[in-house]
Amino acid sequence: GLAAYEPVRVPDLGIVAKVDLSEVQAPFLRAGLIALGASLGAILLGAWMFTRVSRPLLRQMEEVQERYEDVVETMGDGLAVQDEDGRVVFVNDRLCQMLGRRRRDVLGRASAELFSEESAEMHRRQLATLRPGETRSYEAVLRCLDGSSLHVLVAPRRLRNRGRSLAGAVLVISEITDIKVMEAALRREKERAQLHLDIVGAMVVALDSRGRIELVNRRAIDVLGYDSASDLVGRDWFSTCLPEQARAETRAVFARLMSGDVASTASAENAVLRRDGETRLILWHNTILRDADGRIGGTLSSGEDITELRAQTARLAHLNAVLRAVRNVNQLITR
Repeated sequence: GLAAYEPVRVPDLGIVAKVDLSEVQAPFLRAGLIALGASLGAILLGAWMFTRVSRPLLRQMEEVQERYEDVVETMGDGLAVQDEDGRVVFVNDRLCQMLGRRRRDVLGRASAELFSEESAEMHRRQLATLRPGETRSYEAVLRCLDGSSLHVLVAPRRLRNRGRSLAGAVLVISEITDIKVMEAALRREKERAQLHLDIVGAMVVALDSRGRIELVNRRAIDVLGYDSASDLVGRDWFSTCLPEQARAETRAVFARLMSGDVASTASAENAVLRRDGETRLILWHNTILRDADGRIGGTLSSGEDITELRAQTARLAHLNAVLRAVRNVNQLITR
């Protein structure tokens, strides 16, 4: 307890006041306990409400994360993420399979090290000029662990952080080995077909639907006076290889062919213009080319140079005319 003494004037007397501290402290303790209980209740209620609210959100976040990982890890293309220094910070299973490397052997390496020497330099140049939001793709060659090479198509995209500064790039890497094999096979077939066309004695010319040259054989190149097919492929046939006076009529024949009228245009004669300005007379045999859907996509023509034949025919006609005139004169004389 707590006591206080105060003397008075009467000898040997004093006033003593005594207070029981427990009685003083009791209201404060009760108030503190009540406040503590209310605080604990509020904390427990808040924790319960937070759990009720956040648990579904956390579950949704986990589901989104799982779906994201499923998509990334099961996608048919390789995926890599590099930081602003060009080092790989993420790689999916597919890219590890393509490289024949473990994930830990790829992470932390410069992304350019995944490619062959030539492709690595091109990869650096492409990323150096890639702007945020821009999409582009380029062919490259991956360098696999066993020393083999893998042809791929790389589609990079720049990443930004919250401060909107560059934070690296994501690379989608697709294997195109099968495509390259088919391209090589098609190239060989085209070369073989071109070889067969080149040994044909007639001119062979293929035009697309706009009249641009798609194919010429060696005989056509020689007749037209050019050095190689590259001098002609892609150019307009009519303005490049026809004299001006023959262009309108020949374009009309071409238009009828493109409309499907093969019967009236199967054969035609017209002059062609050589590179040196000389003209030659060609007898053409024409047909149309159709695409996989049956639409007319161009024309294919074989031509024979009949310049000398027409000249000889004209000379023979002239000689015959002279002989008839001489014969008529002789008959007049003998009469």
